[in-house]
Amino acid sequence: MPAVPAQTASAATLKESTLDERGLHAVLADAFARIVGKVQQYIDISLELRRTHGERYGGMPPTELDARLQPTGFRTTAIDQQRQLYAAAHAALVDPLYSSRVMDDLVEWHDAFLQHFVTQTTEGPIVSAAVEFAADGTLVAQVLESAAHRRFTYALEGSAVLVRALGAAASRSLAKRAVYERKSREIRDLVLATGEAFHREFADPSVHGRYFLYERGRAPTSGPPEIEGLSHNNSQSYLIKGMEVLAALDESDTWSGRLDRLLRFIRTQRDERSGLLHEFDFIVGHWDPGVVQRMSGDINWQNQDGRETVILGHTIAGLWEGPANRAARACRKAEVAALLEEFIDTMNRLGGIHANGLPANAFALVPEADPPFRTLPWREGAWQAELLWQFLLRAVEVGIDLSAYDVRVGATSLGLDRVLARGLEYHDSRMFDGTFYVSENGQELSRAGRQYAAPINHAAETIDALGRVLVTRP
Repeated sequence: MPAVPAQTASAATLKESTLDERGLHAVLADAFARIVGKVQQYIDISLELRRTHGERYGGMPPTELDARLQPTGFRTTAIDQQRQLYAAAHAALVDPLYSSRVMDDLVEWHDAFLQHFVTQTTEGPIVSAAVEFAADGTLVAQVLESAAHRRFTYALEGSAVLVRALGAAASRSLAKRAVYERKSREIRDLVLATGEAFHREFADPSVHGRYFLYERGRAPTSGPPEIEGLSHNNSQSYLIKGMEVLAALDESDTWSGRLDRLLRFIRTQRDERSGLLHEFDFIVGHWDPGVVQRMSGDINWQNQDGRETVILGHTIAGLWEGPANRAARACRKAEVAALLEEFIDTMNRLGGIHANGLPANAFALVPEADPPFRTLPWREGAWQAELLWQFLLRAVEVGIDLSAYDVRVGATSLGLDRVLARGLEYHDSRMFDGTFYVSENGQELSRAGRQYAAPINHAAETIDALGRVLVTRP
């Protein structure tokens, strides 16, 4: 197993008490060093798994593993391959020495991904959801994907950031410059073409910024016909990051405009009484628990006792983090401040921040009641905490003092700087150790293994957000 990187071993302990000793900047610097080190450790393990087991997985690392880091089957998914490549590329962008050590491996890994997951069609490149291998490494099946977010963000985000990492590596290496630049151009062209294919198949031509859950809005043959034309925020909120990474590559600003329209549409889905985003937007009619119950298992869990179940992380992504990221990049401080005030008002209404600094997981909408929601007793999601930090870091980036803002935490209140520091400390000690990343609070790290859709991509986004703060607010 790869050694723990030096920055993890030498980084100061991440503690909320550092706020009193050295200030928020020191907390964020400690968090940056620790998260970068853990992500690098995570990817180093993936690279070692690729060297050990790659022949059985088409030259890629296995992604579903037990607690001993042994593969649990012969399947691997695009979402897991892309999330890990995404994390690897972000780690390479912030650490030139790490980049020089792993870049050739990442290129080979990505080439293997293209070979097994990407199919060229008349509509453009399409990325499969999963591939399955026989015990001897022979490819036996490609599983197609129907849901928008897995056909878009989780089909290309790692590739898109690898384009940037290759560009940065080319600028530092005269010997490999031509090779890296050529590979960067090839991957850039591929991801932009993949994005265009997605847009043609999933954008609702009648409503700007609205995307269907399923291709051209058609209901799957196994689903109820009432979901024809359905848009679903569980999917739409995940499109944001995909559009962000394409906007960073697209010189025409096409994807930047699409991202702005997506964010404007998402805001129209807000339930004003609770402040939460609806998850379901039917073409005809409103929430219908009977229809949702007849949908597939990865959707119908959002019908809890006949109530629309909404995930707080989706609301954070769509209402606050996505718009704040856009505003921070444009130095629009007043816009970020307004989003922060709206966030606090909503969290106070919901009781949405827990004493450990983590956001609540989910709520059931109860429109006829007062209050018009019910908190669900689900464990906090690790990825939702990272979205919360990223939103708060946008405020720090534009010069907002988080200690001047309080939010309700149980029967008391807490400054947002302490919410940020407390959440970082809790997550660091219990949710991500550099080998495993649990999806929910309470899962035992040492026994977690690596599960389907492990949220390592969110740690990569936190690296980016922390890095921007530390550069702009040294």
